[in-house]
Amino acid sequence: MKAYAHLAAATLFLAAAAVSAEPQTSAKNHAKTLTGTVAAVDPAGKSLTVRDAKGKETTVVLTGATRVTGGKLEKGEKVTVRWMTREKQNVATVVMIQTPEATATASASAAPASPTPRSR
Repeated sequence: MKAYAHLAAATLFLAAAAVSAEPQTSAKNHAKTLTGTVAAVDPAGKSLTVRDAKGKETTVVLTGATRVTGGKLEKGEKVTVRWMTREKQNVATVVMIQTPEATATASASAAPASPTPRSR
């Protein structure tokens, strides 16, 4: 009986060692959002560079799964990009081009409504 207990303990130890030997990735692939102006579009390299309000430029890769909405992707367009880091690359999942009408509507809806005085 003791031999079985030792055999079971040794088996568990080896199984635990094998599991811990597997490579672990600590990086999480959480989506990020970036809003700014298109600084460059590279159709050949399938990439997009966006400059945010602080002037920082971020380049994202466009894939076949990247969804582009709101118009044609061109330099100077205002965009919001959702992206994730995969294999050390910023991969765009969604690029939303902000049309002037959408921007005006968003700013108007964001403004609080002023209360109207009630007459008695």
